[in-house]
Amino acid sequence: MDAGNVLWDDDEGDAFTLGNIGRELERVGRTVARGDLTAAARRAVDCYAPSVWRAVTWHFTAPDADLYQRVAARLRARWDELDDDAFRAFTRPLAGVAELLPVLRARGCVLALASNNIPRALWRLDELGFLEHFAVREVSETLGLAKPDTRFFVEILARAGADPARSVMVGDRLDCDIAPARLLGLKTVRVVRGSHREQRPRTPADLPDRSVAGADEILSAIDALLP
Repeated sequence: MDAGNVLWDDDEGDAFTLGNIGRELERVGRTVARGDLTAAARRAVDCYAPSVWRAVTWHFTAPDADLYQRVAARLRARWDELDDDAFRAFTRPLAGVAELLPVLRARGCVLALASNNIPRALWRLDELGFLEHFAVREVSETLGLAKPDTRFFVEILARAGADPARSVMVGDRLDCDIAPARLLGLKTVRVVRGSHREQRPRTPADLPDRSVAGADEILSAIDALLP
């Protein structure tokens, strides 16, 4: 189960990062209009870039790899420099999640995080009372692997002791969540919200088994896929 746009709202965090890209580019003498940043982010979503912010940063710093690395390092630092209240503001829990997780756990579901995220996300999930419901409590930076690399999913499945054919990936992105999970034989549920809500499948292999609008529809979607 992903974190962003499944457990919490990523919209404000995405806007924060996009604004920071503009500010950091301006610091190095490259002024970019907000509309151009937004357009570049849309292109990154459309072309299935694994990291939208990295793709946007490269778009405006290419072909200077050193400049890209400097700007990318500053963007990460801006997240690390946030105080706890600011981080909370960018990770507001979505409606229905607090009720959904204990129900899934009580029904015997083995919950595993499957999120490209920084370690601080685990602190926030713990603070929200969500982490205790997960048997696998890793994110990409603690695991050393990241979506859409299928090894990310293989490792999580191994830690959960789960059979892919009896597992469901719940995420918001076709490129990082649905397509690689389907490739490994998992069932998939797409939560249609956030910056990737308009992402289109490249082929039928990218189509989710079910699409839902929010947490209140996830349980019934899982029941339909794993009767």
